[in-house]
Amino acid sequence: MARVVIIGAGLGGLYAAEKLHDAGHEVVVLERLERPGGVWILHEDYTAGDWPWVHFGVTATAIDGRCVATDRGRFCGDVVIEATGFREKTPAELGIFGTRPAGVFALWTAMRMTELGWRIGRRAVIYGCNKWAEGLARRLSDGGVDAEMFGPSFWCRERAVVKELRGSDRLAQIVTDRGVIDVDTLVIAEAVPHSWLGAAYRVGNSAIVIDDVSYMRLAVEFFAKTLEGGGFRVYASGLEVFPSVTAGEVVVKVPAPGVVEICGVEAQVSTQYAVFKVREGCALRYVRRS
Repeated sequence: MARVVIIGAGLGGLYAAEKLHDAGHEVVVLERLERPGGVWILHEDYTAGDWPWVHFGVTATAIDGRCVATDRGRFCGDVVIEATGFREKTPAELGIFGTRPAGVFALWTAMRMTELGWRIGRRAVIYGCNKWAEGLARRLSDGGVDAEMFGPSFWCRERAVVKELRGSDRLAQIVTDRGVIDVDTLVIAEAVPHSWLGAAYRVGNSAIVIDDVSYMRLAVEFFAKTLEGGGFRVYASGLEVFPSVTAGEVVVKVPAPGVVEICGVEAQVSTQYAVFKVREGCALRYVRRS
């Protein structure tokens, strides 16, 4: 039996803790907030549960070998897993130019403010398509905010690219490839994995951004199997794969509906996420868009 320290009590961290606990390991979860759930807190897929292994109000500051330094002391174990979630892309990364007025929020900031009961604006655009953005859009609409969601991804129901911000003190307009939109709030919801502590093991959105609960569970399950029994490295091109070291199964995230080559065999993928069985020595490659 091993002692496992997990940083982060979002769904990825909680599922990992559950799997490893059921396998007989001692589990400790460190969460800086006062509640579990992470970014899923505003979404209907999130259901609160009883998590006896979670220490709330504990902020991890560094990883030193098998120990985690926090504002409440050191927590040590045989394995340290980081589940600290994603970060939102910056306007510069998204190619958004113009002024830098107030009224531009990262998704997590907007979610946290909304959770605390603060109103972030009157007319908002959420730029990025995922279930967390959908949950925020519903909450904003329920609070009287005129909210619209679109993004650059091929998986968006409404596709548009934000090119420029206009405004002096407060955001007044955004320029997109569809035209100019009058808004006072822009929420950036385009997310990428983020591992700011640099742990050797990562799960959840700090490893791969997955907004589907069922696929998130599968990804964590495959990771737990590999952690216990070992595996082989998977090589991928043009798509995201987790876990990168597997015992034989991976969750694949594709950029758009298209053709994926798995171990030399092509397969049509029409959903954003898919599960494939792989063998040692073979590669996965995104071939072309449909």
